[in-house]
Amino acid sequence: MPELLRSAKLAVEKGVALGRNETYVKQLSDYILPALVEALHKEPDTEICANMLDALNECLQISGPLLDESQVRSIVDEIKQVITASSSRKGERAERTKAEDFDAEEGEMLREENEQEEELFNQVGEILGTLIKTFKASFLPFFDELTSYLMPMWGKDKTAEERRIAICIFDDVAEQCREAALKYAHLA
Repeated sequence: MPELLRSAKLAVEKGVALGRNETYVKQLSDYILPALVEALHKEPDTEICANMLDALNECLQISGPLLDESQVRSIVDEIKQVITASSSRKGERAERTKAEDFDAEEGEMLREENEQEEELFNQVGEILGTLIKTFKASFLPFFDELTSYLMPMWGKDKTAEERRIAICIFDDVAEQCREAALKYAHLA
């Protein structure tokens, strides 16, 4: 999907898309992004979700400024869902370690699942970074909604990678939103 969107944008920019302008890229984006978000919502496999989030991020990098508020809302709502589902899966894995028949093989599977979960959260961080860089302070009302999902990632019970990603997200807010980001200083 990102490649198709990138090709359309480049064709318009180079003037080789006869009779097409930025509206064409917007229409294509309006078709691709909701389909990606909907597919992401239905996808149960963590690794595939991470790949879909990566594709969504690439699309946002290409057509982000063309998004309207309802499209950003849809993406933010799906990110909340992804974080919630991830937390739920982590809790289930923690319970599995307490089972009587837990062994080294099961431990290795859990380690791999945890790595996939970290990659998923990394992709969430990348998407949020793209949205923050694209919309700057106008994204903050959406970010306000996400803070309750992101703050737990700073916890001592989280992996170093999860904490790093959460810090990077807040760093993007501070860097891109400047004075408007001061309201988050008490969270650090």
